[in-house]
Amino acid sequence: MAVTHGLVDCQPWILGIPEEIWDHIFMSGVLDHVDLTNISGTCKYFQKICKSNELWRKKLQQRFPNLFDHFDRGANKCWQEVYKGRVQYGRRSRSIVSGLSSEYYNTQEISKEGFAQFLLLLEEHEEAGNYIMDELMNIVHDGKKSHNLTEKYYAEKVLRYLSQIHLAKKWQQYLQLPEAEQNLELGAVMIAQWCYPTISITQNSINVSHCLSFRCCAVMIAQWCYPTISITQNSINDQLDEIAGMVRRELSRRAPDHPACNMEDNALGVSKHLFKHSSSVSISEHLWSPQQCRVIMETLNYILFDKLGFCGNEENYYDPKNSYINRVLERKKGIPITLSIVYRAVARRLGVVCEAINFPSHFLLRWLVRPIAPVSQQYVFVDVFRAGRFMQQDECCSAVGIPEGLAFQKEHYMSVPPKKVLERMARNLVGIGRHQSQLGDGLLCLRNALDLFLIISPDDLEMRLLQVRINLHLNINLPDVIDSLQHVADLDPTRMGLVAYLLQEAQVHIQENKDTEKKEKPKRKLRKDNKKVEFSVGMVMKHKRYDYTCVIFGWDETCQATEEWIVQMGVHNLTKQHKQPFYSVLVEDGSNRYAAQENMLYTDSPHEIQHPEVGRYFQAFTGTYYIPNQEKHSEYQDDADVTRALLQKYNSHKNV
Repeated sequence: MAVTHGLVDCQPWILGIPEEIWDHIFMSGVLDHVDLTNISGTCKYFQKICKSNELWRKKLQQRFPNLFDHFDRGANKCWQEVYKGRVQYGRRSRSIVSGLSSEYYNTQEISKEGFAQFLLLLEEHEEAGNYIMDELMNIVHDGKKSHNLTEKYYAEKVLRYLSQIHLAKKWQQYLQLPEAEQNLELGAVMIAQWCYPTISITQNSINVSHCLSFRCCAVMIAQWCYPTISITQNSINDQLDEIAGMVRRELSRRAPDHPACNMEDNALGVSKHLFKHSSSVSISEHLWSPQQCRVIMETLNYILFDKLGFCGNEENYYDPKNSYINRVLERKKGIPITLSIVYRAVARRLGVVCEAINFPSHFLLRWLVRPIAPVSQQYVFVDVFRAGRFMQQDECCSAVGIPEGLAFQKEHYMSVPPKKVLERMARNLVGIGRHQSQLGDGLLCLRNALDLFLIISPDDLEMRLLQVRINLHLNINLPDVIDSLQHVADLDPTRMGLVAYLLQEAQVHIQENKDTEKKEKPKRKLRKDNKKVEFSVGMVMKHKRYDYTCVIFGWDETCQATEEWIVQMGVHNLTKQHKQPFYSVLVEDGSNRYAAQENMLYTDSPHEIQHPEVGRYFQAFTGTYYIPNQEKHSEYQDDADVTRALLQKYNSHKNV
């Protein structure tokens, strides 16, 4: 075979095999990019085949399916370069994540400054953000639920931060659009993405067009609050399309001659293609007569509520999942505002326009029935929370349980722009976050909701001051605290006294942080110096009095809490009072507690503890105990051996 530029001409028998066969072989999921690189270096013929853009598109889809779904379905890319970039930025991202524990082990939350290395990566390439996010998602969802816990813990933090950066830009672009181009479905997905940072949520899953309409907003809210599940605009859009298809099939049975059953091009320029890829089409008025619209709406109610079982979640109304469109579609439960977004999106796919009504204490929809009647009689109102009940305007108050004597102004019955819908959704989540009892997550739900709300309404001073207080409490994002306080002072000079007080508190935090950096690291705790301590870090225990299950992540030979805490918790009522070992534990309800040794009991049925900070201290769960990560092991370097010895002892006694 002749050699040309380091490559050789291929054997004749190779040329005798159709190129389609080689394509089929090379596209096999068994072969990766290393294999293709090696194959392409054998001869010129294979080099040509291995440069195929379709081949690399397939390889990207095989190895990085979530990243592939990020791109528009018709995108024209050099897929080999995309694949190469994904591998390179993935390796670099994983390396940075692996170093975060050693740097931030003693910090409950990482300030924005702690993510500087990722910000530098983002600036290097226009697709770097997508590559980094995909690698972080792979770390979190590696198929090993009980392993690599520390890497997952920090990967989730980075995911949440990068999602915020990415989505904040999307929100700014969105809010600058004309109201008619703002889409509530996109808003709903973005809420879910923000609140589930470890979820793969791409805009393709809702498949919205560049023209963002009313339903797009709810998608953006979902992305904002959910940055670990695959939530994509395409997947949400496909589900909504499927519901619309079910309605259309039922409509064909009920009214075979209805024009929506087999819609041809019409004067509005909207074709039957609307029903297949309806996310890219926006309509501002009904496509049918009022009577034809009513038939569609009645059929929609039958499919959505009778056939599919959608309903209002009255039993657990304040569950945050009710605010995320992916969970509403999955569980078929929600609150009025999210159910209305789903309902409205399906109705639009069928040619009926439903407008959002920001009714006090209850979200409604309305649709135009009698255009030439008096305003109070033009619309039928829809209570989606109660199975799509149709109401006249004068029935709304009594229908939703509002006292008849309570006066309502006419604007309460008017349609509202997307921004108002988004404000209400974000405010709901702020309210939920303020009443959550689990504080082990660093007030995450509340912080997420506040960040979202202030992007939508940056001049809401009460929300901004609440965000300031939370950041001061957690000792994070202090430069942002100072900027926010200056913003408050500029908008409302009457608050200068409060602003000055909080500014002083921020400066104290900044100085304390500088002083802390100069201090020596905590001393290691050795078992030989703490012989009263019976249990060890990583053991799963039960509390004798309160019966909760927990994992030990630290201990002291005697109680090190403040005198005030000792009195408040009734430590003096214990047999050995404060003169006994106390254990810092992560409890399965998400709280952190400090428990006396006499109340600790080894459980013979240990299980994983669902606590947001487990990964901060532990690398893996063995099925019986937790393995400390490197930082925790350095702090309690004798405990790993003690844990194994104690468990062997307990298990031998149990077997006897």
